[in-house]
Amino acid sequence: MAHYTLIARINAGDGKFPFVSVQFSKNHRPIPIKGATYYLRPSGGDKRTPIKIGKDISLAHTPIIRMEDGRSLDTLAALRAEPPSSVPAAPPRKTVAEAAREYLERSKQKSHRTYLGYRGAANLFAGSCKKTYFDQISM
Repeated sequence: MAHYTLIARINAGDGKFPFVSVQFSKNHRPIPIKGATYYLRPSGGDKRTPIKIGKDISLAHTPIIRMEDGRSLDTLAALRAEPPSSVPAAPPRKTVAEAAREYLERSKQKSHRTYLGYRGAANLFAGSCKKTYFDQISM
């Protein structure tokens, strides 16, 4: 499994556009850089050519998680290709299993032991929950 580094290309003001490392906050979210274009740089292999992601920091954070999980960037290309619609569409309903899977992906940043505990709890909840969709759950 390859490791990927999130980098940004900025305008240095003197006609040069260097790559800089993107800093992350305490909750493991990238800190945006004004006017930057974001790239993923693979390490631990022969090819270190950066993969252009775009100018949106939220779109840049998703592929780094996907790439480290061994998945492809196909959905990212589809997101960037379709123009934003003027009429917002209703978000698709999320099942309880999908919500548990997303929660576990966000929890992978924590320590291994904490992640194992969260995984067990999320799997038990998803298995025992009688509701089909996540938005049906209330206190």
